[in-house]
Amino acid sequence: MKCIILSHIFIKKDDKEKLELVEFALRHWGEHNPASYIIATGHGLKPRNLEHCVNHNIWQYDIVKKEIDYLQNDLLYQGLDLAHKKGFRNVLRSGSDTIHLRKNIFDFAESLSNTDSKLLGSKKTKSDKQDFFYPFLYGNIKLMKEISNAKNSNIEIEFVSSSKLKCIDLYAHWEHLKNKKNAMLSLDLINESEFYL
Repeated sequence: MKCIILSHIFIKKDDKEKLELVEFALRHWGEHNPASYIIATGHGLKPRNLEHCVNHNIWQYDIVKKEIDYLQNDLLYQGLDLAHKKGFRNVLRSGSDTIHLRKNIFDFAESLSNTDSKLLGSKKTKSDKQDFFYPFLYGNIKLMKEISNAKNSNIEIEFVSSSKLKCIDLYAHWEHLKNKKNAMLSLDLINESEFYL
């Protein structure tokens, strides 16, 4: 059983560009992860294709300021609770403004993780900082729920580079990528490493 949580993007009413990139990301997630149960969490303007591309969404109409800039927050925990109630043991969390140029990213993450006692987290490609909150995390739901901040030393994190995950940062590169949707959908983006998270 596979579960992906796309974590809490917020979209202001007048932010059409952000809406466009999130709608594209949702389409990409849905098309390349058909065997996964996808939960999207967010607030503000609701993507028009949300119900079509994911199995369940937790979306608040009003922007919740305390949810901004915190990757571990109430919306994510609601998603984790739902996944737990549905019987999932492990979950993959990523951002609603990112995509992975891989089919079935859950299977790929599962192949990299060899234990339930630690989490698999992304590491910035262009940084020495090991920051598992940025934004990919895979592993046991119970461990994921225990994380309250990056200083939690009780949970072991195994880091993997964004380049290995083929994680594309749509938000940072949308101006260059918005005309390359077909290439991203076909997993055939030229110079893809230029756009890694």
